[in-house]
Amino acid sequence: MMRSRWQNLLLVLVLCLGNSLYGQEPTNNNFANPQVITKASGSVLGSNVNATLEEGELTTTAGLEAGRSVWFSWEAPETGVFRFELTAGFDSQLGIFSGEDFASLTLHSESDTDPPGGDFVMVWVNEGVNYRVRVTGFQAESGPFSLDWSKIPPPANDNLANAEVIVGTEVEGELTGSNFGATMETGEPVTTAGFEAGGSVWYSWRAPATGTFSIRLTADWDAQLAIF
Repeated sequence: MMRSRWQNLLLVLVLCLGNSLYGQEPTNNNFANPQVITKASGSVLGSNVNATLEEGELTTTAGLEAGRSVWFSWEAPETGVFRFELTAGFDSQLGIFSGEDFASLTLHSESDTDPPGGDFVMVWVNEGVNYRVRVTGFQAESGPFSLDWSKIPPPANDNLANAEVIVGTEVEGELTGSNFGATMETGEPVTTAGFEAGGSVWYSWRAPATGTFSIRLTADWDAQLAIF
């Protein structure tokens, strides 16, 4: 009877420790076998314990050494800006790609914040396109993690019909804004000054006087400005 109890206890331990005990790779260790995630928002638990890098795979994330990768596959259900966030107790890394193999991978965004892991990226995606999400650890760090994703709602002045009114009759002023989550409307100009444009927001301003005005846009990203 005593031997039977110990055998049962050992069986429970083996079942609980699983892959870590035997050094088995996660099922989504390879690019060809990603874990499929769906919908416009969600959360999934994972682990990169015992994961490896494949031959030909990128060995860095955000310019820092990366190891122990696992992969997720996500088909964008709609066009817009999405946020992917990684929560982990180790020095985790996050990358968003598109492409069918390592040779054709296009990097869209990546993150390696200070440990413990709290990486997030915001990326523009197109409906129907398949994206690959890679979770790695700095050098060879590993552990369990949570991956969350959701769509960033567009600003209130995303569309021309809902332009934000610049109030007041002063001949000078300033305001702050953001185009996080903004989109392009059907029929809207797709270029600014001859360059591709995206993520537009609109403002409406009634000139308080006749004359020449200077309008300046200040941003820490590649912003564009047009007056119509």
